Amino acid sequence: MSNSVKVSEFDYESDDEGNLVVTATLRNESDEAATVTLIASVTAGKGKNEREVDQSEQFELSEGASADAAFTFDVPYTRFERNGGLDLEVHPA
Repeated sequence: MSNSVKVSEFDYESDDEGNLVVTATLRNESDEAATVTLIASVTAGKGKNEREVDQSEQFELSEGASADAAFTFDVPYTRFERNGGLDLEVHPA
């Protein structure tokens, strides 16, 4: 059941090139296996310089299992840190 798969932790940092890296841990809190897609949406900047970028990855999680995801965005970390937003959504695959 995909509604039992949740993001249990997340973080963001800069990679060696100064780009934004988002990490997240998914946890299947049910007693059934689930296949889900994690969508990471990032916005950075303001006004006409605002930029929105999405990335996704599919996961198959057995009951009670966890999985780690990492997304590297072509968005400067400093720009995201000043005027950015992050949304992580779990959807049935």
